[in-house]
Amino acid sequence: MFRVPVLRQLRGIYLPAVLPYFRSALSLGMGLCWKSGAAAEVIGLPDGSIGDHLYSAKVYFQTADLFAWTAVIIAASVLLERLLLRGVDALTGKVGKL
Repeated sequence: MFRVPVLRQLRGIYLPAVLPYFRSALSLGMGLCWKSGAAAEVIGLPDGSIGDHLYSAKVYFQTADLFAWTAVIIAASVLLERLLLRGVDALTGKVGKL
């Protein structure tokens, strides 16, 4: 009706509408990736991995080590998720200004 070019519609209407949902999907996906990655390492037990140390601490009832490795996994997850979301926020700011 107003003959707005398709590229301008994408940049001005669709991308700003989709990006908040994309951001939350990335956040949820990152959490699930860390959870499934840690579970896979515990099941597969590659030598020297966090999952190997986590499993050994569980088997030998080393509660302090178990909590420490769990804290390492959580800290790495939070750090990388924040870095990824900052990148998405920078992209969101650029798209909103176009």
